[in-house]
Amino acid sequence: MAAKLLRLQATLRTSSASGSNLDNDSKMTVKVHYINQTIPLAIYDFIGKDGQGGSTREGDQKIFDITLKDSSLTRDGLNGKAEIEMRIDAVGRDHYAGGVAFLFFFDDGSTALFGFGNFAIGTFHESNTTNQVIRFV
Repeated sequence: MAAKLLRLQATLRTSSASGSNLDNDSKMTVKVHYINQTIPLAIYDFIGKDGQGGSTREGDQKIFDITLKDSSLTRDGLNGKAEIEMRIDAVGRDHYAGGVAFLFFFDDGSTALFGFGNFAIGTFHESNTTNQVIRFV
């Protein structure tokens, strides 16, 4: 029997580079979906300066659970078949950069780590979205 996903947690570290925070009118969305599809399997979003770290100052860390929208997700069904997308919707110019890692918790007691790595998204000089295919280490 394939290990089912119970919980998905993200640890996001804001870059210490100048201007890498979110302002009050920017929304950050983290979404998991199958490759070449847009229906969210899991999703989390927040407005800048939500008071929970990771958005208020450069160098902040934010730890959060991503809400699962599908209770049948498995390790094998995600690995190499789904991707994590990060998107910023801003009013005017904004820039958000840093690194993020995802920890997957399965019903057999195992965990799997996916390091998204460094990202830079925004409405200044970069794209407002970035994504990577999930490949467990």
